[in-house]
Amino acid sequence: MSAEMSAEVSAETTAVASAEVSDETTTAPPVDDRSPWEVALDELEAEVDRAEALVSPGFLLETVDALPSAAWTPPTGLGPLPSGLQARAVAVFDRQAELAPRVEEAVRAARAHLRAVGSLRTNDTTASVYVDAVG
Repeated sequence: MSAEMSAEVSAETTAVASAEVSDETTTAPPVDDRSPWEVALDELEAEVDRAEALVSPGFLLETVDALPSAAWTPPTGLGPLPSGLQARAVAVFDRQAELAPRVEEAVRAARAHLRAVGSLRTNDTTASVYVDAVG
């Protein structure tokens, strides 16, 4: 192998090695290529999913963390809705509109249950709660 060829191979090897090292050491964080409207719609859909779960038959709330936040703030800086997302936005709105009466009914039922539980008598712990018929 000539000295010239050897120098070319060495230069190529160095370039490849440095490219591999730089690729490994300068990995950029993943880029979120979703538009602000897509992010906003994703968040709205997730909130509707959580609300639907709360009013579904047999739902049992085990932790307060499962409750959706009541303090919703509309996103800002979205600009006009892209025409390609219009159908998705309408679908989210339709789901919210269908869900609202179910949530209201669930709230009414929960309030009625709380009133019923609150009206139950509690046993006075100073009095006997049974009669000893044997002894």
